[in-house]
Amino acid sequence: MHAYDDLEIILAELAHLDAAGLNAEEGIAALRERIRSRPLRQALDELEENCRCGLTLGQAMARVGGIFHPVIRGLVVAGEKSGDLAGALVKSASFLAMRRSVLSALRTAGLYPFAVLTVGAIVSVLLAFFILPHQWALVEKMHLQIWRTDHTQSPHSAFVAASIAIRASALLICALWLAAVVLALLMLKAPHQPLLHRVIARLPGFGPVVRRYFLFHFASVLEMQLSRGVPLTQALDALADDASLPLVAEAARCARNSLELGAPMSNGLVLTPIVFPPQELWFLRHAERYEHVPRYFAELANKTAAEIRTIERLILRFEPLAIGLLSIVVAMFLVSVFLPISRWYQFISLGE
Repeated sequence: MHAYDDLEIILAELAHLDAAGLNAEEGIAALRERIRSRPLRQALDELEENCRCGLTLGQAMARVGGIFHPVIRGLVVAGEKSGDLAGALVKSASFLAMRRSVLSALRTAGLYPFAVLTVGAIVSVLLAFFILPHQWALVEKMHLQIWRTDHTQSPHSAFVAASIAIRASALLICALWLAAVVLALLMLKAPHQPLLHRVIARLPGFGPVVRRYFLFHFASVLEMQLSRGVPLTQALDALADDASLPLVAEAARCARNSLELGAPMSNGLVLTPIVFPPQELWFLRHAERYEHVPRYFAELANKTAAEIRTIERLILRFEPLAIGLLSIVVAMFLVSVFLPISRWYQFISLGE
């Protein structure tokens, strides 16, 4: 993945240089030596060469390829057509900054349940497979040495059931932790798989946050393009070309197909409830009826961005799960402490 902070700098500086009267080729040449990322510097070289051949900045970005997000290319083309290229570049930089901040918020929120699972797995394994067996064996050894009775006598069924329950709980927590690790590795190795995104979007606690991010991305991208004069069909095409969010791209294609058939885009979005929930479809249908689609998407983007950026609210979604998990670990700890004591009292009663 290319450094979004460097790309933000490129777009913002190009906006300043355009406002100062420099053309795209001169602006790119002035920026090349200030960029740290080697792939971005190579992209700037190719971008400058395309501009030198007579292409516009938007056409040159399309020739470079995936380093420039499809939404950025669409905004630049719209800015060139409207004569406000600097404004389009500033809008593109703000889009990258907003996307980066929201993704950072999601990663931070995801670390909270993973940390709780990690601690729970370590503590539960220590209790179930090391501490409790050691304490149990110690009590059995003391029983044999003091009373000289048969230590092979089977313990009470309640003690056996409690020991089995503790080990089963530890294995369950470890399985949840292992599943979280597998998901994290899959996100690193194959982050653009639609099936993986569907699984994550349905996870308890974290899934609603991810689905909210999908809706935020869909709304914010359309709002930015529509506000710069990009036609709705072209805005949906740019959104559909975003391979990093396959479910959002699928929703954009469904909306685009619906428009091609002469139907409202809300008819197509019915097929993608993970990205566009039914409660939002009701508002979208009314916005389409009264021709307030850009305004609706602007309000929706602002609302969802405010929700996702508030890390405290994200963490609150995980607190019930974390409290439940920690309650299980605390219960395991208490049982592991009192179970050998109860066994010792049983031996005392037998000795009496």
